[in-house]
Amino acid sequence: MKNLLYCIAAAWILTTANPSLADNIFKAKISGTVQTQIINSPTDLHVPTAPLNKARIFQEFQVSQNDYELVLDFSGGGVLELMPKSAGLLLPITVIELASPTTMIDTKTHKLQVGGPLATGIATNLFENVAGQVAGTISFKGSYVDQVYTKIALTGLARGTDQSGGDGVALLSFKISTQGHFVQQQ
Repeated sequence: MKNLLYCIAAAWILTTANPSLADNIFKAKISGTVQTQIINSPTDLHVPTAPLNKARIFQEFQVSQNDYELVLDFSGGGVLELMPKSAGLLLPITVIELASPTTMIDTKTHKLQVGGPLATGIATNLFENVAGQVAGTISFKGSYVDQVYTKIALTGLARGTDQSGGDGVALLSFKISTQGHFVQQQ
């Protein structure tokens, strides 16, 4: 009986000691700009600048902030996505995703340096045919083996698609930061 209790206690410790993948999903904030080219004539060229923020992303994907949360998910590689606030019939929507991130770890400062190209997504909006680079820092607590991310800060420069006309190209410059862990309602 004593051995059984030790086995149960050991199993409980092992299952609770390792961080959950959900620990690496954060509420996200994005700030930046979108620049597009407007050609009125060969001698009349114009580059308007518009904000790239959370409201713009919800507008681009035509979803409600009542139903979705903008999150940064590093449980599987690095995805900025719109995650349903409650676990129901709605599916996550990918905004941008790191294609093959490179990471370097510093165990003394508890930071990961991360960077890499963006994967081409399937969006049919500003993020259609997105291409570019993202780089930044992930702070973590715990050991190298049992790390739990605490803060993420990324910057990016990318090309997207201008859906409003012009020459069809949009330049995206942005910063993404985290604002605490995301917990999906059941």
